[in-house]
Amino acid sequence: ARFGRARVADSLGETGIAREELQRAIQDEPNFLAARIALAHLWLRSGDKRAASEESQRIREVASQLDGVHPESDYEGELLRLTPESWRSLQQKLSEP
Repeated sequence: ARFGRARVADSLGETGIAREELQRAIQDEPNFLAARIALAHLWLRSGDKRAASEESQRIREVASQLDGVHPESDYEGELLRLTPESWRSLQQKLSEP
């Protein structure tokens, strides 16, 4: 629910609310990779490349820990899913000057 609220808030330009909801979603589910990617993108759009880079490192760490883990439910699968496109997009934006 928090992830959905964050997406709506972000689409309405409510960046602060979106950031808070994403941070809470991650606090509730630390392995929620889509929320971590969204938060990193939000940091980038807010001009905080350092925070985005730090979140990218956490994504890398979580993804590494989850390598080979098979989700036990569709819900868990959604939390653990890291699409190659979303990861490439984040890395590309982080590499821009």
